[in-house]
Amino acid sequence: MGPRPVGVHTLGTEPLPIEDLSPAPMLCFAPALSEGSTQLTKGDEVLAGHTLWSFGDEKTQPCPVSGKVHSIGLAPNIRGGKSQTSVLIEPTSQVRILPPLNDGATTTEILQRFREAGVHTNEALPRPLADALAVESLGALIIVAIDREPQVFASIQLFLERRQDLAAAAKLLRQVTGTQEIHLAVPAPLASTVSDVPVLAIPP
Repeated sequence: MGPRPVGVHTLGTEPLPIEDLSPAPMLCFAPALSEGSTQLTKGDEVLAGHTLWSFGDEKTQPCPVSGKVHSIGLAPNIRGGKSQTSVLIEPTSQVRILPPLNDGATTTEILQRFREAGVHTNEALPRPLADALAVESLGALIIVAIDREPQVFASIQLFLERRQDLAAAAKLLRQVTGTQEIHLAVPAPLASTVSDVPVLAIPP
């Protein structure tokens, strides 16, 4: 798909207004891999981070939202609308806000907060962020703000909307991992918009 132009409109047209929409009443989650099994049943309550699908080699696919299992059955997936067994969840309207940590929080406390919040990596098969960061040594950390096939994410949009949080996020990740080298990978046309974090400009 590639990066889309930012702030560019065809002559003679007006930009569309941005509207706040209510959350979707139902979310459908198919297994990220071709084969998966689930222990969930209709009516189960789930929290963000709980396992939706299990695969071989101890791989799991976590639930990104908290809510209630509405049903489990065939539903179109993102691969051309092919029907696949999926878990349908009614997301809860209540969001649990964890109290902030103080500035002197230890690495262990920060990693535990990531686990409590159910924060996972942005991958086709996500894993707990705390597990990804809890390594003995890390030479360099690359934060990716690029959408990519075959799974399309919202990395670019998140970067555009929350760019002001980059420096704080990089500082926190540097403290947790102990690495001194952090880079942000963005599409080349957006590289000049970043000043707080070293940039890796990725050509379209």
